[in-house]
Amino acid sequence: MDIDDFQKCLSYLSTNKTKSLVDELIPLIYTLAGAAFAHGISLYSNGKNEKRTIKNKVECCYGEVNEIEKNMKEILLNTVKLMHVLLTKDDKLEISLPRKIGSMYISGLYNDIAHKFSAHQRSAIQSLINRSSYLNEFLTRGGNPKDNQSMYRYSIDLANMYYTASESILLCQSIISDKSISVSIDNDYIKSLGADEAHAGSWALIMHNASHGNKTLNLPT
Repeated sequence: MDIDDFQKCLSYLSTNKTKSLVDELIPLIYTLAGAAFAHGISLYSNGKNEKRTIKNKVECCYGEVNEIEKNMKEILLNTVKLMHVLLTKDDKLEISLPRKIGSMYISGLYNDIAHKFSAHQRSAIQSLINRSSYLNEFLTRGGNPKDNQSMYRYSIDLANMYYTASESILLCQSIISDKSISVSIDNDYIKSLGADEAHAGSWALIMHNASHGNKTLNLPT
């Protein structure tokens, strides 16, 4: 083999060696690129799923707040009716109270999504949870007086139920709108819920009596 042929041989071997290295690297590059792409897709997908989950949790909480507001209006109306029954002994008046104020979502999911609510909403939510717990004790006895409870003490209970339900209605509206709500829960509001003039009259007497130390009605203590 002369020198020219030898140089050609070396060149051929060198070229084939280079090609072989590149051929070996290309599958590895594709594999790494594919893995990186798959990882990116997985992160993106997980991120979307997490955002969707959080959004669903927030919507569940808003839905529950709307349901609580509805229940609070029922409590308000029926508390007014119970005031009427207390004063008139009208046991034929239909009373329909919810069995319990549920707050499963806002109590159970709230910690996971609290950052999705404003400071105002967070404060209102906590207040609503506390008031719901307070009202549930009243609801467990169907709005009836405690054993051996006097008429006056029962009237105070009813007045407190009325105040608590009223505050809770405003809290629900405040959470949904994310702003302070100032609405007068008065005679006209009660009538808008379905109370008649006689019920509203009993409500006015009970509330006035409660704020004046039983001097208006002088109920048995």
